[in-house]
Amino acid sequence: MGVPVDGEEHPLRLLWRFEHPRTLYYRYGRGGQSVPWLREHVDPRAERVEMAAKLKYVWPLDRRLRPGLQTVSLPYPRTEDLPEAAQ
Repeated sequence: MGVPVDGEEHPLRLLWRFEHPRTLYYRYGRGGQSVPWLREHVDPRAERVEMAAKLKYVWPLDRRLRPGLQTVSLPYPRTEDLPEAAQ
């Protein structure tokens, strides 16, 4: 079953690259995840990029979990439904 999971950590565009917030924390310290701090100290064009939710695939091993997962599950995407870049 495909279950959509919305990631809370959206990447940031910094110096024309997408960076994960955890990477920026390790690189710049506590201010590394703050867009205003990054704009002031690193790149004035820094911005947070909203991305679509990812699909996580789960296999319910317990019969009691199956009804709860079926309410939020999506059909498995077929290859012909995917964009050409993803194939």
